[in-house]
Amino acid sequence: MIREGGVRNCIEENELKKVLRLLAAGEKKINLKEREFRAFLNGKKRKETQKKFWIRHNWEVAEAGWTIKFKTAFETFGGDGKFFYLWISKKEGGAKFKATAQQINSLNGEEVYQRELQSEKDGTRQLIKYKQATGYGFVRFNITIL
Repeated sequence: MIREGGVRNCIEENELKKVLRLLAAGEKKINLKEREFRAFLNGKKRKETQKKFWIRHNWEVAEAGWTIKFKTAFETFGGDGKFFYLWISKKEGGAKFKATAQQINSLNGEEVYQRELQSEKDGTRQLIKYKQATGYGFVRFNITIL
């Protein structure tokens, strides 16, 4: 998707559907940073991740019997001002997962506030709550289905 003169570097719905199809095929580990590239900003080398969640997006995607949902922490965009929420579920149940979460500065690629999180049951889904620690523009989750 083109935005502000460049390619947006956050994950899109069709890419999430591919991830859900991988889960349906038995994949246990999904890494939503698929590839990295190098860029230069103000003469300094910058490392940036290609696939991550933009904090302004709230979404829910279903594919191949799996569903993944993300809700931002930012009140301006419908959040509660405290936590980012990530739900995963599958039709047959048993979608317990763990994740490594990070917040990423959209200007310089700085990665901060890395946390190891374990999902908890939330109705028929599994949920991770990740505390908002910065105003950075991206959040990344590396997920392992247990």
